[in-house]
Amino acid sequence: MRIDSLDALSLLNDKKLYVLDLDGTVYIENKLIDGALDFVRAVKQAGSEVLFLTNNSSMSTSDYVNKIKAFGFPVTDHMILTSGFAAGAYIKEHYPADCSVYIAGTEALRNEFRTMGFTICEESSQQADCVLVGFDTELTYAKLRACCKYIERGAEFIATNPDIVCPVANNRFIPDCGSICKMIQNATGAEPQFIGKPGRIMADIISKRFTVPHDKMVMIGDRLYTDIAFGINANMTSICVLTGETTPEMLHESPWKPDIVVSSIKFLNSLWKE
Repeated sequence: MRIDSLDALSLLNDKKLYVLDLDGTVYIENKLIDGALDFVRAVKQAGSEVLFLTNNSSMSTSDYVNKIKAFGFPVTDHMILTSGFAAGAYIKEHYPADCSVYIAGTEALRNEFRTMGFTICEESSQQADCVLVGFDTELTYAKLRACCKYIERGAEFIATNPDIVCPVANNRFIPDCGSICKMIQNATGAEPQFIGKPGRIMADIISKRFTVPHDKMVMIGDRLYTDIAFGINANMTSICVLTGETTPEMLHESPWKPDIVVSSIKFLNSLWKE
């Protein structure tokens, strides 16, 4: 629903952590969305914390630090959580330390897993304990064949995020992890365990990292079925921005209803000035 600024203030005045989606909320590709930097500064000045949360696993945590710093944000590793890192945490919790993982993802995602101490399988390996599919902007048919092979041989099918598309410049979209998973699912009949939004796995990681209860958090994002559903599922206040995937028509039709709807993150800056 859309609400006026006084109602918004009443919802936000006791919040301790603002969780910001990146693609479509803070920036689109390499263009910063107007007002995003000012909003983060305002939140920090008000004494609250900020976490950048992304389902986009095509880059590593260190890559995101560098990208966000280049926009002028004061950011550290502690302030970033990716679905790729969360997938690694999930596998470490549920599998033996020596488990093997086949990754259909970018080299950045593979490097993130190497840093976390995982054994990475190649296409020519005979067996893998897990298959992890990410938002693979370097996807090849050989990777798809390998995913199917390992899943058919008993590997668990894990995926970083269910997003069907990713927003890019000029109001265009490209296939995301969810679209890649559909091909593998159609070929194998296996359904993936999604790690990223809207599931609770990342919400639990956030709680452990910041020791803030979910009802003192705000989720800000542009997608109803991931960002807003994530906020609702975790009992966070949710804000939908219309700078990414969501349109007013989608808001009307979706079962996921955010607490606040704004045209852009820029609008939220005015709340701290009233």
